[in-house]
Amino acid sequence: SIMEETDCQIVLVRHGLSKANEAHARIRREDGTYDHDELVKNDFSQELWDTELSEVGIEQCVQAQEIANSMKIHTVFVSPLRRALQTAYYLFKDHPEFTKIRFVVLPDLRE
Repeated sequence: SIMEETDCQIVLVRHGLSKANEAHARIRREDGTYDHDELVKNDFSQELWDTELSEVGIEQCVQAQEIANSMKIHTVFVSPLRRALQTAYYLFKDHPEFTKIRFVVLPDLRE
């Protein structure tokens, strides 16, 4: 089959924990609901819309590096949002073939 000949895989990775994820967790009530006004304030915060990874999110990427480093990676498609770009960087920065990996930023991958 073609798959056997090209040895191609597609792997989907969601971004690590972001500062926005942490902000949402702080306002979540015990029953899992949110205060509407606080939620709207977070969702429309310019700082949180294109947010960075949190320290926990960076650590998640670092912990996943061993798995990523064991994979043959040709191309990484990534959203232009900071949390996604940072995830791609921290996940693949120590990959043994980092300089050969093609990184393609695709605006259509935005959340």
